[in-house]
Amino acid sequence: MNKIAGIQQIGIGVSDVYAAQKWYKDNLGYDIAIFDEAAEAKLMLPYTDGKPQSRHAILAYNMRGGGGFEIWQYTSRIPVNPAFEIQLGDLGIFACKIKSSDVRKAYETFQAKNINILS
Repeated sequence: MNKIAGIQQIGIGVSDVYAAQKWYKDNLGYDIAIFDEAAEAKLMLPYTDGKPQSRHAILAYNMRGGGGFEIWQYTSRIPVNPAFEIQLGDLGIFACKIKSSDVRKAYETFQAKNINILS
């Protein structure tokens, strides 16, 4: 039986890799870029219908700890939304948690920036 002991990074698909990187840096502190590369995603074949796809990815970390964000943009095609409503229990990672040393202050900062807070 396999056991997940930790997650190194979570992939976040976007339509503008640099705009997304700036948002995560400015609002969540993910300011350390481990890599910034455009390449063919050969290791992602199980998730791309067995067809290699070109992509641009930036792996960003926050030095306060936790896993990284692999901000990922297709360059070989235009991404499309799923044809169904995503729900808890679907295959994949639905949400991730972010650590905060002061949750109230983070909440107030997000409100002041008019960030759409979902919960």
